[in-house]
Amino acid sequence: MPLSEHEQRALEQIERALYAEDPKFAHSWRAKADVHSVRRARIVRGIAAVLVGLGLLLGGVVVQGGNTVLGVVLGIVGFLLMLGGAWLALSTRQRPSTQPAAAAGTRPRPPKPSIRERLETRFQNRRDSGHTI
Repeated sequence: MPLSEHEQRALEQIERALYAEDPKFAHSWRAKADVHSVRRARIVRGIAAVLVGLGLLLGGVVVQGGNTVLGVVLGIVGFLLMLGGAWLALSTRQRPSTQPAAAAGTRPRPPKPSIRERLETRFQNRRDSGHTI
């Protein structure tokens, strides 16, 4: 729901007062509000970490011919860096809304039966219909 003109003016007045009182804090708050640039930066960092990790992993394979310990260490460090980079890049994806179903405009689903209940139901249906296993 958009703000009314009065509310927009009041918000702009509060923002101006905040900038006048503490510009450093206001600038840091504004930077934190830009979620898309933060996500993009984390994805880029994650991809860079994966590429560097891949380079270390390949370097470990190449070095392994001459110095086995160094090759293994480089390979492990490269793999861990790739794993961390992938986690960093993938952890930025948008998460589903945590709103209750009624608030989102859809009707709530009945709870799903447990796997044990589903298996028992299937077994009963097979036994009742006369099928053999």
